[in-house]
Amino acid sequence: MEYDGMNYPVDAWNADLRLEDAFRSSCIWYFRKVIEEVGQETIQEELNKLDYGNCDISEWSGSGVNSFPELNGFWIESSLLISPIEQVEVLHKIMEGETIYTESEIEILKSIMLLEASDSKKIYGKTGTGTDGTAWFIGFVEKENTNIYFVIYLDDNSSNEISGTKAQEIAFNILEE
Repeated sequence: MEYDGMNYPVDAWNADLRLEDAFRSSCIWYFRKVIEEVGQETIQEELNKLDYGNCDISEWSGSGVNSFPELNGFWIESSLLISPIEQVEVLHKIMEGETIYTESEIEILKSIMLLEASDSKKIYGKTGTGTDGTAWFIGFVEKENTNIYFVIYLDDNSSNEISGTKAQEIAFNILEE
């Protein structure tokens, strides 16, 4: 997707981006453009089919938590809410073929979620960081034709060290054991 020339707060967002780049850097403006293209009705239908948290996209433009309008949306500290356990359940349904997504679509998602691969296992995941002291890392380990799903959720508004990267680091430490 073509970069619009704005100076965004994350350096990785200030360039033309492919889906994989946008996913890995959690580029909000990229996904804001995607959801606008897809449209509110289709997004609502997809969330309902996935039973994604409260499925509430009533604050389509977001809560205004970020200073740039293109960095806000219903999924960013706004109307759409989902618990860590619900996130794992949705990921499980997608990866286990229990949704409308094709095998090809699931393979695309897996390819952009892949973080580490060895002969014995593959680790897939996605980080997230809120502005309110929350962060998470959700994913799964593929080992011996079995998927093991997990989420690390951090919540501490008194710490400046809370981030999706920190949650991922904790998960990788646990997975090494």
